[in-house]
Amino acid sequence: MTPLRKFPFSFGVGTDICRIPRIYKFLTKDRGVKFVRRVLTQEEINAVRASSRVLEPVFIESSKPSNVNDEKEDPAILDAARFMAGRWAAKEAVIKACNIYRVTFHDIIITYEHQLAKSLRSKGSPSHPIADQNPSSSDSQEIEKPRQTSPPVAIIKGHGAEDMYGRLSISHDGDYAVATCVTFWGEPGS
Repeated sequence: MTPLRKFPFSFGVGTDICRIPRIYKFLTKDRGVKFVRRVLTQEEINAVRASSRVLEPVFIESSKPSNVNDEKEDPAILDAARFMAGRWAAKEAVIKACNIYRVTFHDIIITYEHQLAKSLRSKGSPSHPIADQNPSSSDSQEIEKPRQTSPPVAIIKGHGAEDMYGRLSISHDGDYAVATCVTFWGEPGS
């Protein structure tokens, strides 16, 4: 047998699937807000609440007494469950793609590529591949909408080392949300 040659690029791939009705149950209990805070960072919660009302029913519902006998699904909570199931699957996919590191949900920030590019340019990092391929729209003051044409990306906190980012794909179909993440760990041959 011929010797195995190492693949020239170090990268990780992760995928995960999440059942939306399971997340719906979490969100309709009195601990819905606690669940959101367990999955999303405060930065993510602030960004979502500033650009979309998708999580508002969860925050409003938590202040009401729970009605266990209500068997009819709330469409607004169902939208929040779809969103949160996608984020859960995405963060699990990132953790699997970064299996050489110890990564938790709060080490991961999910944003959109155009928002990351804008952030990198504002920090003076135009040489970054994402900043280079996305034209600037920094003169626009409008609030970003949650569903953009640019793909989602994950920023993985480096905790003393350089932060990384991973490319994400998040999809929803029926009762399921699925996500895949691809990360690049280093230079060719490293």
